[in-house]
Parts: sequence; structure tokens; C-alpha cells
Amino acid sequence: MEKIEEETPADPVDPVDPADPAEDVIADGTYTINVDTNGASRFVLYGRDDETKIAPAKLIAKDGKYTVVLTYNGKGTYDAMYAGTEDEAGSAADGDTKFAAAVVDENDRDSYTLPLDAFDKEVVFAARSVSKKTWANKTFIFLKDSLKPFTEPEDPADPAPADPVDPADPADPVDPADPVDPAEEKLQDGDYKANVVLGGGSGKTTITSATLHVKDGAMTATIQWSSSGYDYMRIGDSEEQILPTTSEGGSTFEIPVAELDKEISVVAYSNKMAKEIAYTLTFESATLEKVE
Repeated sequence: MEKIEEETPADPVDPVDPADPAEDVIADGTYTINVDTNGASRFVLYGRDDETKIAPAKLIAKDGKYTVVLTYNGKGTYDAMYAGTEDEAGSAADGDTKFAAAVVDENDRDSYTLPLDAFDKEVVFAARSVSKKTWANKTFIFLKDSLKPFTEPEDPADPAPADPVDPADPADPVDPADPVDPAEEKLQDGDYKANVVLGGGSGKTTITSATLHVKDGAMTATIQWSSSGYDYMRIGDSEEQILPTTSEGGSTFEIPVAELDKEISVVAYSNKMAKEIAYTLTFESATLEKVE
């Protein structure tokens, strides 16, 4: 009787778990993706929900590699980002592909295009502050299950006609869910930490801290310079000399703030140089954080 040899079965192939983001390559294309920005500190992405800290971003997939476009809710605060830590950014060589200079988009906001190599876990990008000239770590989580095909926003120059609002009808409500530009929203009384963009001068001195004070709609700010060598400040064309409240740790002044997101012209008298130095200060509404 002829012996029939048994066929050796092939080794089983491990199945691909579609829920495992490491094994699931995204098809080429452009997408929107939600980003958890809880670890991003004052780096406020455009469209961020203030309660969940979730914000949208654009993701571009090509041949299994991914690029993300982050849009900051403002301009001039961070002039660059790096796909890595602050230490790596500080020692990066010229031409490093992980470096992204800020690009002002069509809506006058800074955007950054960076390589992305992980989803659903913490990713550290470093951002370079314009005012402090230093890098700082910002942590993001890119949520893969939120991916949706990207669609261009409607042209604001050609909006769809809105239903007319009858000015005589008090029943027409204002939708509380409509986003309000922080620069236009009346701030509640209180104190707010703020980022200040400093212009002018030699670039050697910075603003190390700024707290905005709001009372009955009027705004003042306590600012601290990195130098303790300023004897007074003046605002705009005013001849009034504002004296420092302290020089410990850096000259500190309380100054009036006429409006946010607009350059305020000031001069500061340097006792080391024995002259007045012209600067501009811009208090960025997008960076305001209420001090509890």
C-alpha cells in the first residue's frame, strides 16, 4: 500500500489587529485629526475646546509617513517648532528636517508643519518663544480614531446667506455656542497670566513674566524685565514716568494696557546705558490664563 505523505501545514499568519494603530497604515491623503493638548501648557491651538483641551489639526499621509500641520491661535508668539525635545531642538544642526519655522497662514495665524511618528500616545514637540528666545517642551496626543477626510473650509468671501434676524423681535437669541474672539470678548474682573511679545531694543532683554489685571473693564499689567537696570517707563507719547514697584529679580512695573493683540509703544530708561530705549509690547489674548 502506497504511503501518503502528510502535507506540512504552513505557519499561521498573525492577524493584523485593526484596532492597533501601530499596524494600521493610513491611506495616502489629507485628514483632520483631533489633538489632546493638555500637556501643551500655553501653546493654544486654533479651535481648541477650553474644557476638553481638544483641538483639530491637519494630517497628511504619504507612503506610510505622516506630517501634521499645527495652527496656533495667534501670531508672533512662537517663531519655530521642533519634532523632539527642547534639548534636541537646542542642539539641532542647520537643515534638520524636524525643524519647522512659523508660517503665517491665510487667516493671519502661525502654522507649523512637522513630521509625526506616533498616535494615541504622548508626543513631545518643542516650541521656541519669540520673547524669551528659548525652547520649551509641549506635549500632544494625536487621536487616531478621530481621523476624517479633510475638506477645505468655505470661502469666507462667499458665505451662504444667513436667515435674517428681525431687530424688532427680541426672541431671536444669540447662540451661546458661537465662538467669541478673545480679543473682542469683555474679560471678567480678575488677574490673568499673559504672554507678551516684545519688540524693539537690542534683543538682549526680555519680559520674564506678565500678569494682566482687569477691573470694571479697565486693564493694567504687572510686567517684570529680565534686567534690573530700568529706572522708569513711559507709555506712548506720555511724559509721565512710571517708576518700578521693585527691582528685585528684574525691574517690575505696573502699566496701563489699552487693548490686547495690538502693539503698545513704550520706552524704558536704562541706567546702565543712561538713555531711553524704545520697545513695543503686545499682550496676546489667546494666551490668557485666569489666576485663581
